[in-house]
Amino acid sequence: MISVRCTLLALSLTGRSTVASRQPESVTVLSHVTVIDVVRGIRVPDQDVVLRGARIIAVQGAGTYQLPVGARVITARNRFVIPGLWDMHTHLTDTPWTKAHPGADSTDARARYYFSALLLAAGVTGVRDLSGNLDVLQRWQQVADTARNAPPMPRALATGGKLGKEPVVPGAPFPIRTVADVQTSVRLLREHGASLVKLEAEPEPWIVRAALDACRTQHIRCVSHGTELVSLQELAASGMSSVEHLFWFPENTAVIP
Repeated sequence: MISVRCTLLALSLTGRSTVASRQPESVTVLSHVTVIDVVRGIRVPDQDVVLRGARIIAVQGAGTYQLPVGARVITARNRFVIPGLWDMHTHLTDTPWTKAHPGADSTDARARYYFSALLLAAGVTGVRDLSGNLDVLQRWQQVADTARNAPPMPRALATGGKLGKEPVVPGAPFPIRTVADVQTSVRLLREHGASLVKLEAEPEPWIVRAALDACRTQHIRCVSHGTELVSLQELAASGMSSVEHLFWFPENTAVIP
């Protein structure tokens, strides 16, 4: 039996991606499907993938799992199933790529456009949103988690506004003038449910250091771009969770002995 930890699958069954039914008690079986085992880097043919609602409960050789009465069986020979993908850098409340989308000027509509159309269609079931409207993202996530017959949506880890560029949430201090402003911003992000803190593109070194200190205190991860004034070595040594993009990467790495 293959160990499966994800709760949603990106499926290639009808020529497009889809996800399992959200009915909590329904059982669906993808029968005789080939599983792409990304841990071992192999294809595992002729498997049954069993889902109860939106959660995988078994992945076993075809016909070896005792199914409950009334289970829905989808024959999936010559089809493939993979774990849901993650898009690690998104801005879901930004303008959609197509201006033709109705309501493209609405932040709510942009989030829905990405959540319900683009991402799941590409097999993406999780995203990191690295600056955007935290309230809108959380509202859509709550709808996906709780509303009856709501369309499935990807899970989102979000930062809110960029610290140093804008108020990170409504009412947060801005502009950032003191270490206390940084600490308050990080605390407010944590209280508003942010998963990460993101710094503006070119923060002053004291803001970077104060933010990293505050994030350690608040037990929340901090991410940034590469910067001109704080080296990659210092960012890594100080606990920066990730560096997005490669700004100042050549300049930083050229001076490493």
